Amino acid sequence: MKITASYLLDDNTEVGKHLELALRIAEIKQLSESSNIAVPFPKSAIEFAEGALGKWLDDVARFARNRRDIPYLADRGEHLSNVWDSELSWNQGISSQELHSLYQESFEYEQYDDTYPTLGGKGPLADYIRRQLTDDILSGHYNRFLPMKLSLRVLMNLIFARETYEGEEEWMEERAEVFIDELRENSLNVALYAKKWFSTIDARSGKTIGEEITVGFPDEKIKSQERFLTQFVGSTRSRGKGALCEMGFMLVNEDGSIELTYEGLQFAMAPNPMIDMTPEGGKGERMSESERLILTSHIQMYLPAEWGLMKMVAESIYELKNNPKLLDSLIETEYEIEANKSNNIRNGVVSRMQELGFLTRKKEGRNVTYILTENGIERLIDANL
Repeated sequence: MKITASYLLDDNTEVGKHLELALRIAEIKQLSESSNIAVPFPKSAIEFAEGALGKWLDDVARFARNRRDIPYLADRGEHLSNVWDSELSWNQGISSQELHSLYQESFEYEQYDDTYPTLGGKGPLADYIRRQLTDDILSGHYNRFLPMKLSLRVLMNLIFARETYEGEEEWMEERAEVFIDELRENSLNVALYAKKWFSTIDARSGKTIGEEITVGFPDEKIKSQERFLTQFVGSTRSRGKGALCEMGFMLVNEDGSIELTYEGLQFAMAPNPMIDMTPEGGKGERMSESERLILTSHIQMYLPAEWGLMKMVAESIYELKNNPKLLDSLIETEYEIEANKSNNIRNGVVSRMQELGFLTRKKEGRNVTYILTENGIERLIDANL
């Protein structure tokens, strides 16, 4: 719901009546403290007043941010039925330009990398930061990087736009935390809108089945939405599960609060042809060269099991054992797993390698073969890194 001045001042709404009650509680407490009238205050009454006043002030802050044209994430829900004629740009609030603007508005003294934990440290603290980083190969369900990127851009907006609460001194100011429930809700809202937009690019660029930009993004079905949230945002039940945590791009604490890592920040802020709507994005290019370099370096440094899987697949393709059946058999033998699981792993890693520019697919009738690119040969076969 859009917050307006009329809404904030309307005493007839439920929020308005809660505010009026909270103000009466505050007045009675102030009167009691300034007089000789001793009134025992129930803890629940104080908590109610604090909650009602805090909620109203948060709404005022949202109203104030909107008046200053800060690119706070807009609700896409009312635009889903008419994506192509809507005045709302699909990437509102998550484009690189808007995030830089939001950062400049929100942070006067801090630098991007000053307040983000890094995976590259040493000692007990670094081990703690790496606690959700997987030491296994990535799940075959994490078959695209673009949905991860979109979720990280949403997280960037929530971090940069979060409210600041004053302390007794200026240096004691605190910024509100971002929680996993909030990220899930906003990421899904943006992703549903994005899929409808991406579908037009898929149609124009002639993408074949399985190679569409829309792969990995949710539709209106509940199961599709839950898959997107579990795989590409994060789980509310199992803290630290999901691609973003397992790749080390963010941490989810026990209370559900989120910490973006320095590595996640670097990937999030790199230009993306789809999200930043470059000419390359209009042609269906999912990843920029800088993103590919960042991801390649990150996987090699922090996800050695995944890097080993990519090298094994690349070597098999290089030796012309380059169709799905042969790769499934190789993965089944190497990892001692069932055939249906090897199929899922192969599909996932091949899709990720394709986004990284390591291979292409060639389809002739019902037959599919994989071909290494020059970049794939250089990175994974010649090991020229």
